[in-house]
Amino acid sequence: MDMWTALLILQALLLPSLADGATPALRFVAVGDWGGVPNAPFHTAREMANAKEIARTVQILGADFILSLGDNFYFTGVQDINDKRFQREGDGAPLGAGSIQCLPYPDLVGGSA
Repeated sequence: MDMWTALLILQALLLPSLADGATPALRFVAVGDWGGVPNAPFHTAREMANAKEIARTVQILGADFILSLGDNFYFTGVQDINDKRFQREGDGAPLGAGSIQCLPYPDLVGGSA
């Protein structure tokens, strides 16, 4: 996703609140550098604990989306769209808990070590 596409998405997220006359607010969670481990299920206990706390915070404060800032495919990366690691991490699986499951999750993928 290029910068202009990302800015367009952010602007579109703001428009509904402006139409209602409310003060515009964009609430999101940014997560980066969460590469996990090379073997299934690919996440660590620390990642799952962080996901639980993020879900709790989102439930209390709200959020419009979660933005993955990349550096999330460590060790061998992914091979193709069918790679199980991509299917787990690309869909936000470590963050797929509680109130955050239904949020949009744009992913700036990359970062193989």
